[in-house]
Amino acid sequence: MDLVTQTSLEALLLKATNSKNQIIDTAAVEAFAALINKEKDGAHIGVKVIAAKLPSGTEKEVIQTLNILDHCMSKCGTHFQNEVGKFRFLNEMIKLVSPKYLGSETPLSVKLKVLQLLYVWTLYYPKETKIKEAYDMLKKQGVIKEVPNSNIPPCELSIQPKKKLTGFDSSIFHDEEKSKILQKLLQSKDPEDIQAANWLIKSMVKEDDKRAELKKITELQSVQYHVKLLNEMLDNYEPSKSSAGELDLIKELHDNCERLRPTVNKLALETHDSEGMLGMIQTIS
Repeated sequence: MDLVTQTSLEALLLKATNSKNQIIDTAAVEAFAALINKEKDGAHIGVKVIAAKLPSGTEKEVIQTLNILDHCMSKCGTHFQNEVGKFRFLNEMIKLVSPKYLGSETPLSVKLKVLQLLYVWTLYYPKETKIKEAYDMLKKQGVIKEVPNSNIPPCELSIQPKKKLTGFDSSIFHDEEKSKILQKLLQSKDPEDIQAANWLIKSMVKEDDKRAELKKITELQSVQYHVKLLNEMLDNYEPSKSSAGELDLIKELHDNCERLRPTVNKLALETHDSEGMLGMIQTIS
């Protein structure tokens, strides 16, 4: 059974990280996480499969693998977090950034992603102490010279220490655990904590943007399904042979497509920089 699970997870990870994907394969990602949660040794095998992928993929594939890893950290529970929090796996991440191993060959985007994940995990999963040990070790070795959020200016937010938090009603701050971490960082007098709070806010905003994009993709997939089914029904429709039930289904599908037309038009106006989503819209139009 373990071999079957491993083979299935490898196939799903390969599908989800395919460099030819124009948009994220949400179905493969969710199936990967669901299989980990379903199988008794899913967490152990899932982490093993991810570890094998990290040093062998292209830059895009490794970034996608790291994103899936982070997704599983939040969706696959403590067993998965425990497996990631072992040096057996953490060493695979360390190898990607350490000059003693693959650090000089690893693309900068991958190294930044690894360091960002290690740092965020020290905040989100404090019980996994080895993650903090790995992060501190890299910091001591000089691999990490500052909080891994170099794209965010330290003074981007003018927030005074111990100032009462207000204005956090947006959905991005509904994650209670992250909001507690954010509040603790903002109340600190340590400049590094304030810098970390800036990064965390940016991260939460990006997560909200990602959720919004996934919602759009789901809506487009729904429209595509209805249009495809309608076209198939019309291609096979023969007035003399088709039943009244088939005609009713065609009318229902047509009505659904008309009802969804404003959704497509709205998404077309909102979509500027996503070639994948534009491609989906064009196949519908």
